Amino acid sequence: MRISRNRMNLEDGRIDRGVFKKWGETLVGGASGTNAGSTYTVDIENGNVINLILNSADCAFTFSNPTGSGAACSFTLILAQDATGSRTATWPAAVKWPGGTEPTLTTTAGARDIFSFLTTDGGTTWFGFMGGQDFATYYADAVNFDGTNDFLTRGADLTGNADGKVGLVSVWVNRQAFGTVQVLAVNTTNQHIKIFWQTTNRITVTGKNAAGTIILDFNGSVISAAGWHHILAAWNLATGVTQFYIDDANGKNVDISGPTDDTIEYTRTDFGIGALTGGTEKYNGYLAEFYINFAATMDISVEANRRKFVTSGVKPVDLGSDGSTPTGTAPIVFLSGATASWHTNKGGGGGFTENGEITDAASSPSD
Repeated sequence: MRISRNRMNLEDGRIDRGVFKKWGETLVGGASGTNAGSTYTVDIENGNVINLILNSADCAFTFSNPTGSGAACSFTLILAQDATGSRTATWPAAVKWPGGTEPTLTTTAGARDIFSFLTTDGGTTWFGFMGGQDFATYYADAVNFDGTNDFLTRGADLTGNADGKVGLVSVWVNRQAFGTVQVLAVNTTNQHIKIFWQTTNRITVTGKNAAGTIILDFNGSVISAAGWHHILAAWNLATGVTQFYIDDANGKNVDISGPTDDTIEYTRTDFGIGALTGGTEKYNGYLAEFYINFAATMDISVEANRRKFVTSGVKPVDLGSDGSTPTGTAPIVFLSGATASWHTNKGGGGGFTENGEITDAASSPSD
């Protein structure tokens, strides 16, 4: 036995009549997981819980260094699908499954399956168990805007804001009241960029140039019942492209006017979330993962680009602590995380003032 200040090595010795309190297990791959590649060796010398991301079409597994025959040895294997999904696993021939049937992995992008393996003969035979399937790899916190008191204001322009011709918006919505105009995001009462619900229950994106002329005006399909929906919109006035996806499907309704090859005046003296900056046209519903980018866009008709915001199973993905994962740069607005700090803005545009008191939503799009 060797004992140091923070480590004890029993050198394969035995502990009798021990009582453990608040003990943990070494996690190989860390909290976020590590890429498995096309082959991966589970080396139990490194730890008994392994967290992996399946990032190739198939991963062939090998298990090594279990305890010797006559002593039971087990480990837990967490397998997450990457943003592409449809990944599979090839198990060692020594693995035996209940009923002789190998389980089928959940192949939805972002989904996670958890397995346990046990050997009593030094690895000659491994008993495999499916612990659980289709866990979300990312859980999105959601907040509630009550439609009466709650909205956010910047009190100034967004930090680093600039006028431009492109935009990209991603947000999870669960509306609780219908048939009225309700704002999701807007820059001042002049509304030179406005993302809002119409009375027809369509989400609409409008943009104006410095003269106040509408140069962007398009909307999506009707959403007239409560429930979580993912909204993804993109535009590029230089190329005349407007795109609108609802729940990972093309949900664009129509270009009401434009798009015109001109510059949207994004820079204004205030910016509001959940209402006009004066507090009217309040949103009544839940929001999660609100991403607004006025400096970049992408072709969201390309599935790989949509996977940066939503899984193929229509669940949230991790956009990064500052929302930079989709494009490599933080957007100007990224509202995410715990309710108490949701308004502080993890993006680059600066924090908001909370008017009223946004509260925890009753559900999450990750549920």
